[in-house]
Amino acid sequence: MKRIRLFLHKYRYFYSLVLVVLMLVAVLFFKDKELISANVLKGYVINIQEMVTPKVEVNYSEITKSINNGLENELKELNELLELNNNTSFTYINASVLSRNVNTYFSVVTIDKGKSDGIDNDMAVVTNDGLVGYISKIYDSYSIVSLLNSKSLDKKIAVCVTNGENIYNANITGYDLENDELIVTSIRSTSKINIGDKVMTNGLGKVIPSGILIGYVKNVEMDEDTSTKKVMVELSSNIDNIKYVGVIKGVIEW
Repeated sequence: MKRIRLFLHKYRYFYSLVLVVLMLVAVLFFKDKELISANVLKGYVINIQEMVTPKVEVNYSEITKSINNGLENELKELNELLELNNNTSFTYINASVLSRNVNTYFSVVTIDKGKSDGIDNDMAVVTNDGLVGYISKIYDSYSIVSLLNSKSLDKKIAVCVTNGENIYNANITGYDLENDELIVTSIRSTSKINIGDKVMTNGLGKVIPSGILIGYVKNVEMDEDTSTKKVMVELSSNIDNIKYVGVIKGVIEW
């Protein structure tokens, strides 16, 4: 039925012309013209219009529900940002995400704070759930943030995997978009790492300060080329849907 509707809709003008011709023929050749009343003709026109023009039903309750959900999520993010500011470990510059380019959606975001607001290169960008990236380019009134889920990060971010009292240093070297996993490498083969172990920044490399949560171990593999372990990490923050972030401010001493 749907295909018939689409076909009729595509050729609606042709059928309208045919209908007009048929009505004219009927008026000329039927002797009893009263059989073709205005109401009958009107009924034919309405029926054809219904066939060639599909009805569109608007569910206003669903639209309202969707808008409310969006507002609730935005309010939740703002509350989380306020909670982040109450964390005395760091000083933050609050920022809003201005845009995400379709071509670089999984690589960068633009935020509404820049050099005039105290933003500098390599500053860590976080949400209340953890690290999302770092400042890679700065302008006077806005900045570019390189995200952790970029397939090729400009910098290797130093991290550590913690298993009880055991701490194993490593580096973030990429992101697997297909499986939605962060790739952490350079872990010695004798390390005891379990699924669910916490992954945090360790402050080495002087790019990102230590103590920021990144995520949790999702899988552990052996890297045959280097005889070391490769860890796949599930991010703690939802990078695909961020609107507000905190940029860690100030010179960090490692």
